[in-house]
Amino acid sequence: PRVASDVVKTVQFAKEHGVELSVKNSGHSYTGSSSKKDTLLLNMNQFVHYASAPDGITDCDAALLDTAVAGDLSNQACLLALARGKSSLIRVGGGENFDKLYRAVLAANQALDEYKYHVVGGNAGTVTPMGWTFQGGHAGAKAGRLYGMGVDQVLQVEMVLPNGHHVKFGPTEWEDASADGFLVPRTTVVSGVCRSNLDEEDEDKWIWEVCPEDFDIDFG
Repeated sequence: PRVASDVVKTVQFAKEHGVELSVKNSGHSYTGSSSKKDTLLLNMNQFVHYASAPDGITDCDAALLDTAVAGDLSNQACLLALARGKSSLIRVGGGENFDKLYRAVLAANQALDEYKYHVVGGNAGTVTPMGWTFQGGHAGAKAGRLYGMGVDQVLQVEMVLPNGHHVKFGPTEWEDASADGFLVPRTTVVSGVCRSNLDEEDEDKWIWEVCPEDFDIDFG
């Protein structure tokens, strides 16, 4: 797949024909789930590379702190980043490994002639942040002790579910928990939205809306 709509169509095809799927981001699955026999393989290597795109890194406007989370979650990631005391975020695609991610951050810092951006990640450049993050994300050599584990860095997740729906979700309400020893706000509500125009490949034209009740999706 090259774009999300390709993933949607693949998942829908597999569901319709009863074919098991396997997903390969970098191929570092010790259980072999990225190369399972007799499955339809989703090889994400050619999927769009967000991190290295001109708008891969977003500098969040501090003025957003006075606004509410938008219904389509367009400002949710920045609001959460700011609430955590971070002024920027980076979007990473399913096929991007740490080598591509680190090079994107390095290029951004070199363009500014200063070390403004830092990303918490793994040591192996051939591994993708996806599986690494979902397993916790140990970052002993990338300031994990200072900033937390990989999973602690996630602001928003966008994915295609096994039912074929393209969704994005993340914390939309949080509270100060410093009195309990937490360094960042504690999540109290997680919300998500569904993309209604699944055949549209142009992201600028994507429509994110409240998921219909019959989708039976619970983001909480």
